[in-house]
Amino acid sequence: MRIYEVEYNAESPIILSRSSVTNVFHNSYKYLPGSTIRGAILTYLINNNHDIKEEMVKPSMLFHPAFPVKDDLVFKPAQVLLFRCKLCNTYKPLNPYEVNLDNLDNFEMPFKCDNGHPFALKPIGGELIAIKDGRVEEYKPKYAIFDSVGINRVTGSSDVNLIYTYIALINAKYRGLIVTNDSCKFDLKELLDNEVIFVGKGINRGFGCLRVKIKEKSKHDIIKKYDKLNNKIVLKALSPIFNINISDNGLVTNYEFKIKLSRCKILSNGSMYVSGFSIVSNTEKVKIAALKEGSLLITDNISEDDIADIVLNGIGPFICAGFNIVEVLDHDSPY
Repeated sequence: MRIYEVEYNAESPIILSRSSVTNVFHNSYKYLPGSTIRGAILTYLINNNHDIKEEMVKPSMLFHPAFPVKDDLVFKPAQVLLFRCKLCNTYKPLNPYEVNLDNLDNFEMPFKCDNGHPFALKPIGGELIAIKDGRVEEYKPKYAIFDSVGINRVTGSSDVNLIYTYIALINAKYRGLIVTNDSCKFDLKELLDNEVIFVGKGINRGFGCLRVKIKEKSKHDIIKKYDKLNNKIVLKALSPIFNINISDNGLVTNYEFKIKLSRCKILSNGSMYVSGFSIVSNTEKVKIAALKEGSLLITDNISEDDIADIVLNGIGPFICAGFNIVEVLDHDSPY
């Protein structure tokens, strides 16, 4: 196994947009999904005459999502039990290590902040945050608006239906991991360090240019020592998470997770649909229902070696594309 810490520095505006029925494309993601990174890097390898057929059939590279970096702080999804007061902007986390999950009928959500404002707490689970000097700082991306005029190939002139508006992310910098197993034949540091890859929409208009910087890390650099609190470990979803079972109706997605044969308890941050885009067939892939970032999995049957394996290699299917990536929630800083 090789572990790479990768920084992606935007050299042009970024547009990671979901499908749009209008000519306005708005950046929909505040971070780089692992599926986006995988597609960009595999495309780079193809364009540079590397054979990726084996990688497409038997993936050996696992792409974690890359999160924005500001002043060397990495902004990651907040856990589902974090709240912000709409009046004084103070933050109030509930520590899931201290929640009695055996009796959720008596579980009470907070109704006022530490300054006493009642009914003003807003849940911000899934929002990108960082902790600076013990205080929560939310990520506030910068956007710019660009208009582009297309040319009608028949008339050779502009057309009202070919005017596009792009609301793009600017001055972005991201950091994430790529983990490769022993069967991987690519040395990513040698191939990609200081190279340029392209992501998102508008590449032919100059958008989506990322400069890649790679450092190779050891497992001890990434994994810290965690102590169990109340005999449990809490895992926070850094990407959409889901499981797939085979039934009489075919493949069925669900939210039943087992870690080392122990079923996890779930604190959900809501659900969403995720999909991908095939660079082989040039079509969108099947949509899958998943739990949102910031959802929590609580388990008790886990060792230090298990933690390292889970944090680096994920907990479910399609981890090669950046889904089912989690980290351990620190009980001393439960954000």
